[in-house]
Amino acid sequence: MEVIHLDHSAIPAMKEQHVMAIGFFDGVHLGHQELLNEARNLAERKGCKFSVMTFSPHPSEVVRKNSSFRYLMTLPQKVAKMKRLGVDTLFITKFDLNFASLRPTEFVQKYIRDINACHVVVGFDFTFGFKAQGDAELLKQECSNEFWGVSVISKKECAEEKISSTRIRNMVKAGEFSSIPECLGEHYSVRVDVDAGETACHYIVHADPKATLPVSGDYDVEVTISQGKKHGRLKIHEGRAIELRMLTPLEESKDGYEMTFIRKSRESQRNTMERMEEIVYG
Repeated sequence: MEVIHLDHSAIPAMKEQHVMAIGFFDGVHLGHQELLNEARNLAERKGCKFSVMTFSPHPSEVVRKNSSFRYLMTLPQKVAKMKRLGVDTLFITKFDLNFASLRPTEFVQKYIRDINACHVVVGFDFTFGFKAQGDAELLKQECSNEFWGVSVISKKECAEEKISSTRIRNMVKAGEFSSIPECLGEHYSVRVDVDAGETACHYIVHADPKATLPVSGDYDVEVTISQGKKHGRLKIHEGRAIELRMLTPLEESKDGYEMTFIRKSRESQRNTMERMEEIVYG
């Protein structure tokens, strides 16, 4: 997969036409995957490359100056996921105040026409340009009587509610991991580094500070290693992963580990219920 970083001041000329999915795609949940699959299938039918345009950092960090924003999927995780999904070209567009100030027509010219997209695929709620003035309907108007086209993917629901990154982020924060695969398509994972603890199977955990983590408690997790997965228990305290206990030692890894949350541990769930009973019944 080719990764191209785009800056509004320098847009490279693309010789080959491509079908491009556009979105932030935090978490690459099932709604995102439906959109990406549509773009891939269109690219195959047209006999051209399948591309994706995403953005970094999140608009909330730039427009709203929300320094506490946390991601479901950090940029390296997203790049790896797009590669697994068969993306040929991944455009990572720098989201800054200059980009946020683009008129919708400027976005279309620079980030669709100028990079030679022959078709774009977006979600029904996709917006772009200054103050989100552009939307899917405007894209359809812009492409009429031109060489490129637009497909709009409708809302995807789970339990009669829209699947969204915000919804899944709230589920992670609440520790509702057993329900997350219904929206995400898989269990939620973060990349971590570990330091040796006081015993061979005890580790101090360092998660990416931009990753979304759950409320304080103990969680059953799986840690991916070269031979497969190992089960362990992770302790979260005040929004930080602090301690990991494994049944057997982890092999060394210079690149860190992928840690997957399975569920809140039964002991942690029991303690939570006991605290709730104390509050309710005194």
